[in-house]
Formats: sequence, structure tokens, C-alpha cells
Amino acid sequence: MLINIGQFDMKDGVIQTLEWTKGIEFSHRDLFDQRARQLHKFKDRDGLEKIGGYYRHAGNFTLVVTPKAGHMVPASQTYASKSYVYDLIHRGKLTCFGYEC
Repeated sequence: MLINIGQFDMKDGVIQTLEWTKGIEFSHRDLFDQRARQLHKFKDRDGLEKIGGYYRHAGNFTLVVTPKAGHMVPASQTYASKSYVYDLIHRGKLTCFGYEC
């Protein structure tokens, strides 16, 4: 499961979504809560390195806060969103250019 929050989401907001996700139960909940945020990087269409977001991941649960994005993250940060989905499908977790961050 991927939950992607836009930094500037005026509808749900980062704080409210982080609080809401504390109620989600899954098998690696304790590990997820203990992990520090990690930085996700990707290359945009011009080949420039960008910060795609700050995330925590455990088991099959990933939560990402995407900088410079609103409520519709894929509409405002298309390449960052594509990189999350690609990493989760092909690697099972978020990475930095295909390597551990």
C-alpha cells in the first residue's frame, strides 16, 4: 500500500494524514513506527537529480510526503509519482536511482 501526501495538500494535509495512518493495522506496524524518514531521489525528464519525497516503509506499507505537491500529487509532481510506483512495482520499496538511499 502506498500513501502519498502532498506537502501543500490543503484538503487533507500532512499532519492530519499522518495521524489518520496511525490507526492502520498491518503486520509490520511496530517496525514502521520505529523507522526514521528516508529521502527518495529520482531523475526528472531532463536527467536532473530531484528530491522526490520523504518516506517510511515497512513490509507492504509505504508512506511518502512529496515536496511541492498539493492534494493531487500525481498531477503536480508527475515524475516523482512515477518513480514511486516504478520502485514499488519493480523493487518492492523506494530507492535512490535504483540503489539504497
